[in-house]
Amino acid sequence: MSIRKAADAWRLLHGVVCLYKPRDMSIKSLYRQLANNLCADLNALDQAPMKLIERDIVQPHPVTQSLLVVGRKTQLDYSTHPLVVGDPYRPEDIEISALHESDTETCGVCVVGINAGVEKLEKIREQRLINSYVIDGQLGRETYKHKEEGKVTKRATFDHVTPFQMRKILARHESHFRRSAFEYAGADAQSQEAYELASRGPPRPQMDSPAIIYSIELLRFAAPYFSLEVQTVGETDAYLRAYVQELGLNLRTTACCKKLRRLRQANFTIDYALLAKHWTLQHLLDNMALCARVLNNTKSSTIVRTSESPSSTSITADDELVERMESDSTEDDLDVRLIEGNSESATETSERRTTRSVNSDSNNNTVDCLNVPWGRDY
Repeated sequence: MSIRKAADAWRLLHGVVCLYKPRDMSIKSLYRQLANNLCADLNALDQAPMKLIERDIVQPHPVTQSLLVVGRKTQLDYSTHPLVVGDPYRPEDIEISALHESDTETCGVCVVGINAGVEKLEKIREQRLINSYVIDGQLGRETYKHKEEGKVTKRATFDHVTPFQMRKILARHESHFRRSAFEYAGADAQSQEAYELASRGPPRPQMDSPAIIYSIELLRFAAPYFSLEVQTVGETDAYLRAYVQELGLNLRTTACCKKLRRLRQANFTIDYALLAKHWTLQHLLDNMALCARVLNNTKSSTIVRTSESPSSTSITADDELVERMESDSTEDDLDVRLIEGNSESATETSERRTTRSVNSDSNNNTVDCLNVPWGRDY
């Protein structure tokens, strides 16, 4: 869609756009650059030929010195000159707000509302949709405010940390957040309501709650550096950086965040994001129309591993949670309470749980070396 008139473009400039925020750019700098680019393009469309007016040429009479009109001349009409009246569109005329206030060091997807689109951001926040991040960390180093540029405040050894130990700690954290998700969703984890809530997808908080992490995956480990993929709700950039430091303490060392990159915000993935070189009027209007279709077709019942291809990793929340319930001893108690109402005997119930645990152990290729004496690595 090509826009030729600034007035038509201004009428369409009300909606939500998805941008890629570069690193080391503050959110205020993003607002400023976006508004300046829009105003420059709008004013370029609104440029019209300068009006010309005719004025009398007046000269004094050589004898009487009275003013006489001796001719007419054509000149510009300065009453409508841009240097006199200013540009038609100015940055202060455009209202811009972000869905998530990002730190300067954070990069990735940034959903921004423009003009009337700012009101749509609050509705998106109320849906409590899942955001996805990739966090790069470094073991053995702690910095001021957990930022890479911060002063190093503590150092520790990290040679004892292995990928297996880190995955074990991450699984423990994920189990803790899973129980918290049911609490803030207003359901008892041991109730039928919680089971039905989990079958429909990840339980979303029904109230103001702290950050809840639904999934933590170790993508890469090359000591001292590692990468995590985190899917969370209600988080802040400072919270995720502090979580990396807490993870290091659980591993009997310390850690700091090297890079924080947002891959998904609500239903907007990195595929929809515009680079800074494309923050122009035409690209923004096209992206606004694309984001409007995404908002109309909002479906938040799936969790997608953004580090892999969507076709092979789109997992429904039913399968995700049911699979984890079968492998988690804490969720086994929930299954037992649900089975108690059936007519099956307690012996059959026990046999079923025993058979399921044996099958889950046979499918698990990773052996905990701390559970067998000959498996310890001294």
